[in-house]
Amino acid sequence: MKTKLEGIFRRIEETEADVKALLPEENRRERLLRDAEALEQRWPNPAERPALYGLTVGVKDLFRVDGFPTQAGSALPAELFAGPEASVVTALREAGALIVGKTACDEFAYAEPPATRNPHNLAHTPGGSSGGSAAGVATGIFELGLGTQTTRSITAPASFCGVVGLKPSFGRLPFDGCVLMSPTLDTVGFLTRDVQTMELAASVLTADWQPVAAPVKKPTCAIPTGKYMEWMWDETRETFYTQIEQLRAAGYEAREVEMPWVDDLEGLYPLIIGLLQAEMADVHRDWVAEYAHLYRPGTLQAIQEAAPKFTAEQRVEAKALMARLRATLTDFMNAEQIDLFVSPSQPITAPEGDRPTGYGGQTIPWCAAGMPTISLPGAMMNGLPLGFQCIARFGADETLLAYAKEIAEVLA
Repeated sequence: MKTKLEGIFRRIEETEADVKALLPEENRRERLLRDAEALEQRWPNPAERPALYGLTVGVKDLFRVDGFPTQAGSALPAELFAGPEASVVTALREAGALIVGKTACDEFAYAEPPATRNPHNLAHTPGGSSGGSAAGVATGIFELGLGTQTTRSITAPASFCGVVGLKPSFGRLPFDGCVLMSPTLDTVGFLTRDVQTMELAASVLTADWQPVAAPVKKPTCAIPTGKYMEWMWDETRETFYTQIEQLRAAGYEAREVEMPWVDDLEGLYPLIIGLLQAEMADVHRDWVAEYAHLYRPGTLQAIQEAAPKFTAEQRVEAKALMARLRATLTDFMNAEQIDLFVSPSQPITAPEGDRPTGYGGQTIPWCAAGMPTISLPGAMMNGLPLGFQCIARFGADETLLAYAKEIAEVLA
């Protein structure tokens, strides 16, 4: 364990001054060595050690972690967010994981990105809002990044940083002990270097996980057409269709389909963003009343100006649309015998500068439907990664990861 930690300390020294994936912590080295020693004392017999023993983890600064302050990427007092440790963090500890530290994130996971940079090119964003967790996995300072996604906050950083990013089905993992943005959309997820680590972590941390055997049949993959694929660079589409040919050469069926979006796809986005902002305003009502001067402009504008314009009737409409979308997509997959939808994870590679930190065109429909998605590191464009996204039926997270392992090998 000590040798493993020494390698992490070395990588932190080599990368953190530039990448800034972690939040500052005094005496991190000494604390981690103590934690590792405590693990060895708790489980001295290697045969009895739990599944995630020694796995190193970075935790997005939305989650409460005993011994660490939580500020959700903001300047608000940490006491506002104090409380019991997030159960997903406690589960990680009970499974033997080591917490390397808190990771940087956009303010309240909504806007105003931190100073974190993309490890592949420091002039570019790592993505948001789980960018610190993605960048830390990419630099190797921890093996598992704990993150959240409301509309794109795991998928975009995974794509931009060239790592695996899993957004489980809505509700599969508990969200207690976390600073919420939108209770109707917020989802706990993970970032890792490979699908094997992802599957191990998900199987341990998901209470009702049902292991599935390696698929005998390759999945039938459907490619959405229309606006969904038009909102991206031509080079991105070309790269994606090259990947599709790789899959076809490996024996996969991949066909284009006309999607049965419940309503006009373009009409979905403002409803989802409006619902997100309205629910965020609910969460922040008391805090912003006292600490508005500590909020940064982008977040404050959404809470004070955008959210009040979203009516109670629109909230009902948005939630009803989400329910219909999930049902419609499930029925469509069943009728067309589709196992996975596939697409680029993002319309472009990581933008230069610190924003935008991602795009919702390829992610919001699946988040609205609550469906599980995974972004795989499948290609490089102009020296930057571009993710390959797979989407499964709601609740079929286990099957999604089983398929993703083989797809990742084909695209590697």
